[in-house]
Amino acid sequence: MTHFSTFFKKNSLVHLLFLTVLLSKISFATDSSISFCEIAILTGGSCLILDKDNPDFATLFPNTVLNILLNSLQPTITAVTPLQLPQGSTADILITAPKAHFNSTSLANLNLSGGIVVNTGKAVLSPIQLIANVSVPTTTPVGFYDITAKTTLADNQTETVSGRQLLQVIPASLQPIILSVTPLVVSRNTESTRLTIYGQNTHFSNQSLLDFGDAGLTVLDTVVKSPTQLQVDLNITSTAKVGFHKVKVKTNQELAKDIQPLGLLQVFESNQPPALIYLQPAQGRQWETLSINLLGKDTHFVQGETTVNWGDGIQVVQTTVSSPTELTVVVTLTSEALLGPRDVFVTTGAETVVFTNGFAVFSPATINFTPKVGKTGETVTLTIQGDDQTQFIQGQTELRMATSKDIGQLDTGIIVKSLEVQNAHLATAVIQIANQITPGVRYLAVVTNNKEVMIPANGEVFEVISGNEARVKSLEPAAAVLGETKIVTLSGENTHFNAQSVIKWSGSGIYVNTYQVLSDNEIQLTLMIDNNAPVGTQGIQVITGTETANLANAFTLLAPEQMEIVVNKRGNHGQVMSNLAGIQCGEDCTHRYAKGTVIVLTAEPDPEARFSGWEATCRG
Repeated sequence: MTHFSTFFKKNSLVHLLFLTVLLSKISFATDSSISFCEIAILTGGSCLILDKDNPDFATLFPNTVLNILLNSLQPTITAVTPLQLPQGSTADILITAPKAHFNSTSLANLNLSGGIVVNTGKAVLSPIQLIANVSVPTTTPVGFYDITAKTTLADNQTETVSGRQLLQVIPASLQPIILSVTPLVVSRNTESTRLTIYGQNTHFSNQSLLDFGDAGLTVLDTVVKSPTQLQVDLNITSTAKVGFHKVKVKTNQELAKDIQPLGLLQVFESNQPPALIYLQPAQGRQWETLSINLLGKDTHFVQGETTVNWGDGIQVVQTTVSSPTELTVVVTLTSEALLGPRDVFVTTGAETVVFTNGFAVFSPATINFTPKVGKTGETVTLTIQGDDQTQFIQGQTELRMATSKDIGQLDTGIIVKSLEVQNAHLATAVIQIANQITPGVRYLAVVTNNKEVMIPANGEVFEVISGNEARVKSLEPAAAVLGETKIVTLSGENTHFNAQSVIKWSGSGIYVNTYQVLSDNEIQLTLMIDNNAPVGTQGIQVITGTETANLANAFTLLAPEQMEIVVNKRGNHGQVMSNLAGIQCGEDCTHRYAKGTVIVLTAEPDPEARFSGWEATCRG
């Protein structure tokens, strides 16, 4: 039997180098295959053993080469182990994508073609590897199938990683066989490693005996999960043979063997460095407090000594070590936590292990709310509108009003009387503002399940004012387009507007052309908006003698809607000009103008040429 060892890691040059070797020399000794695989795994890559005697090798090998080449251009799933699953089987598969950024969102968006079902048993081992438990229906045709994982990255960007024609579905076995072992790779000198073994047509029981063909692999305990699933605790001594091991399970007279070319279980030297192999959940949002589980390999975590560093903006609240390889960390993601992936460091004495890009920080979901002002002694009903990420849940979503950006410092002078959820993105809350409360801004947040935090868009705040304080209540309408002239009604409360009132804006580009005082509490303004005014929201201030009335975020300037003019000119003996700057075709035949702008196009033929006419009317 001839084998191909396909070795790959993150560097695309390595992909090409080893592909050249494979094509020029198509036979490797078993020891060489093992060495290549050990190098690959120790350097963050992966290893595939391709069976030259596989009847479908002519398809399998090009598929593998194609995925490795694609990975040099974009993140691609390059390996799945085992490579083959029979119809009607359920097993764990290890998926490797050397340039991916897998996190918990990848598990929810993992798909296999051909109707292959992804079950609940899934875990992210690292940013480049995940384990999935899958079931192949008996109706899935024999052949090769795609694997796709979609990962939500920082700022809601989506990374789609695919492997083309990777997993081979073969005919259902008529004999008992071993399908998969998790984990696939173990180290020598390990006192206890827990394996999960899946079979097909097996009848595992308490009488089942395992055989790895090596006296250095000793079974400590066996738990039967089902007739086709075993949980095994394995002792791996220093005498265990390095390399691939066939897995056999004998149950009374039934003998089940694995069907992989060299064997499913791989034993390597014990000098592999300690590592973090699992972190869940692998993402969080600013303002959240999370409990995160970490799993190490060959680590030596110690309660009270082991520390975890998540980088700036993430505060460690509590660290609990449950074993030398397992710990749980409670962290708070502050508003200063930078968005995007980051490395996680775990230090125990001189031992430091790192999970590269193991955790991602996202911005919180945002909400808008009205009104934004309340008076002392007043009961106010807030309407809270969430974005498409919010998940309001009746009885589990709460409103918090705080005196600082730290939403844990609640203002006891504002009592939330009730919060009613209409749907996942809409709620109303009734708040009671005490008479004795100090006027000023309050920071508002909506929290679901005490962890999913949603904050106001654009950093908006709720303002508490004195019950008899003059204030601007509203402007109607509250928006205008650049370049527009707008008539606006300004309404106040406890105000004494008069002809000497002075109006000021927090930004630039808004000019009061005329205004008419309608009453002590109302003014009609004619506003002129500069074409070059900054787009966004501005506050307003009305000063009447010693009285000052304000409203933050009172008026919004909008960019004008634009239309594109495209001139298609035939011939090179003239040009088309626009009366306003923009079109000079010849050279510049496309330009965008504000919607409603009147543009006149003029055709100017060259000397000794003539204009033959317009061929079409304007469209759009």
